Amino acid sequence: MRELKAVFQLYEEELVRQDCSAHTIRSYAGDFQQFEEFLTRDGIPPTIEQFDVVRYDVTRMRDWLNGLHDAGLANATICRKISAVRVFFDFARRQGLIRGNPARMIRMPKRKKT
Repeated sequence: MRELKAVFQLYEEELVRQDCSAHTIRSYAGDFQQFEEFLTRDGIPPTIEQFDVVRYDVTRMRDWLNGLHDAGLANATICRKISAVRVFFDFARRQGLIRGNPARMIRMPKRKKT
């Protein structure tokens, strides 16, 4: 079993190879770290296999999103965090680690019009 954090490190290396900006990599890393910290509240590091779309219950991911809303984050910030997690799971799917992207089952909050 591969810890989620180890797979994210591979993803960060891929972002560097793709010549993504340092700001983008830092932002994705921060968003991922917040997601991973939420998942390890019970003290057990999550593994990538737990997120295989065939077995995954999106309830925990929705709980994470509810926590972001409860923390008062703007919808645009929450959308960015969801996007960061989605592209990470897309990477894991392309690597053959999971069969689908569980974050694609989460709806983006509507952005407020200004």
